[in-house]
Amino acid sequence: MEEEGLLHMEEGSSQSHPPNQLVLSRFLQFPDTMGSGEVLLSRFVEFQDEIAELIKERGLPPLHSTVAVALEGIPTSDRQAVTQREVMRYRQEVEKPAEDALRERKLRCPSSVKKVPVAITGGDDPVSYGQALDGIEPRLVVIAQAPVVSSLVLRVSWPLYSPLHSFPRGAYISSAHGNMLALYVGPYLPCLSSQGFYLAYDVCANSISVIPRLPSGSVSMFSHAGIGTGVAILSMSGMRDFFLVELLLRKVQGRPSCQGTLFKWRSSGPAANQWIQNEVVLPLPIEPQEHTSVASCTFRADVVSVFGSHGVFWADLLHGILICNDLSLANPAFHFVSLPISVDKPGLEDKEMAAMHRSVCFLNDTFNFIAIDSNAQGDPNDPIITIWALKVKDINIPTWLKVFSCHFHSSMVGEVYKGMKPMFPVLSLAYESTIYVTAVPDLGLDGRLEELVWHVLCINWKSCRVVNVFHGDGCVPANLLATVFSSFQQKVTPMSLLESHLKTVW
Repeated sequence: MEEEGLLHMEEGSSQSHPPNQLVLSRFLQFPDTMGSGEVLLSRFVEFQDEIAELIKERGLPPLHSTVAVALEGIPTSDRQAVTQREVMRYRQEVEKPAEDALRERKLRCPSSVKKVPVAITGGDDPVSYGQALDGIEPRLVVIAQAPVVSSLVLRVSWPLYSPLHSFPRGAYISSAHGNMLALYVGPYLPCLSSQGFYLAYDVCANSISVIPRLPSGSVSMFSHAGIGTGVAILSMSGMRDFFLVELLLRKVQGRPSCQGTLFKWRSSGPAANQWIQNEVVLPLPIEPQEHTSVASCTFRADVVSVFGSHGVFWADLLHGILICNDLSLANPAFHFVSLPISVDKPGLEDKEMAAMHRSVCFLNDTFNFIAIDSNAQGDPNDPIITIWALKVKDINIPTWLKVFSCHFHSSMVGEVYKGMKPMFPVLSLAYESTIYVTAVPDLGLDGRLEELVWHVLCINWKSCRVVNVFHGDGCVPANLLATVFSSFQQKVTPMSLLESHLKTVW
């Protein structure tokens, strides 16, 4: 591995904000040269029940409070019957009138979200998918320039007796490209759960499409295993057109193999609105399993993102990157690239910690890989942040170039964040010299959980300087996703109101 062109900051060269500027920094806007398109999105999406909100608006108690009151003094033998009776009464006397009133309100004030229906074929239930589309409204709670953490909320008003109410309320942003976001809504994951669906959200057009699950006869937990992170979305340039891509590993003798099934969904064209299935052979490393002669594919993607204009890559942050060059081809080719540093025999803890300390992105024909190492030579309390780059032209004979290496405390942020650990690094998709790092207290250094305050630092690694800071308290915003929106219709939340919003989001 070459180190030519390495940018290394010596200890004592920190140019970070002095302590008296920290409070002000979160109210500052980026300079004009930084642009305004990139945001950091939390992958975890909250549900807001519009019917429940209307019930609260009318001053009525929620169902759980009503049931709790009804059960006071009731013997154990009668509690189930009383609960069922109270639930039925509540639905008829409280929820049903609220649902009717909400429907009338929506007729008077139609949604600004464009609902794009898709044709439902095969064994899928078109009524359920239609209800899912009609009763969902995406809202970006905060949208501002990074490092402010923006969050997506799904406001739902599904019919009370719809099967959609039977699964846990929650969604997850799997990937993003351009103005498009791809989500799993509900507990759905291929091979694991049959409840839920895919959601494609165009932030610029303020439009959504509900995409049906993979064909039930094509995959099961016995035939396939998930490759990791999940579905990828690819926005086709200049058109309201997108690909959804799901890659699964076929099981051989019960173990994931290097044979895969590629599912593609395109929103327009001759093969639109259907899952197209291709059997593929993947150039992934395999290892014999302990106590058995059966070889198994150990690749598990932590990141899925876009490669070039028509491709996708999956990155296992302990092993390497699987690249599909062109999804528009009937039989796309795959290529595997090892990482500059890898773990030969990772344990379960290594895998769970990978996303906390590593990340990868593709920008300007270059893969960039970042790693935070607390076990390197030197002070274990002063982790080293290192960045490597790999040009597309060098993929066939991978030559990673180390372009940056720096101690987090002594050379980058100084004493300002002493006692805090850098975690969840994110590489910017808009600015080559920008990274985002979440700094959290090291609870091993006399820290207490109730004092947990996190900081998202925007760092220019070429100058080794913190250029912006945003902080909050409570749950650490793990699994952040950097994306670039060309435009968006919803209003920017003022920075002065940000903390009150975050109290509801985190």
